[in-house]
Amino acid sequence: MEINILKSALRKNVGDVTFYEAYERTGKILNITVSPANDYERPRLLNYLTSPNVLIWSAACASCAFPILYQPVELVAKNEVSPFPSRWPQSGTALSPLSGTALSLL
Repeated sequence: MEINILKSALRKNVGDVTFYEAYERTGKILNITVSPANDYERPRLLNYLTSPNVLIWSAACASCAFPILYQPVELVAKNEVSPFPSRWPQSGTALSPLSGTALSLL
């Protein structure tokens, strides 16, 4: 499947909603894990506390990135100056998932 098809479907269903906006609307915490595209960074747990301005659809795409199936994607975030200026290269969680111990510490 093409990553652009997944991105389009997520944007259509979720919209341009950040983790913080989703928490404010629902009171529920959404957690999505992503792994870096390189070996020098650690996997990240994204939610309204750790990355409040990241758009949920971009985090879901980054989480699904898997070698051969999907290319690495960038996380997209909103800020006060411009709606989508910040991007961070990411890959999927398949190669270096967060361990249960690491998740329990958060």
